[in-house]
Amino acid sequence: MKNKTLNFRENRIFSYNRLNKIGFGISVIFLALLLALLIVTYFFQRDSDIMIFKALNTAITH
Repeated sequence: MKNKTLNFRENRIFSYNRLNKIGFGISVIFLALLLALLIVTYFFQRDSDIMIFKALNTAITH
């Protein structure tokens, strides 16, 4: 009986850690996308003749 409860507790901790890692990964990806968007908008405001933004603009419009 004691062994079963211990096993259950370990499984719960493992699943919680896995969920935590997934949540952390999603937040990191979201922050990276936000940062990329900020960088793109900054470069667009500074100089609209940058090749990367031209490529992005053509990809979006066409």
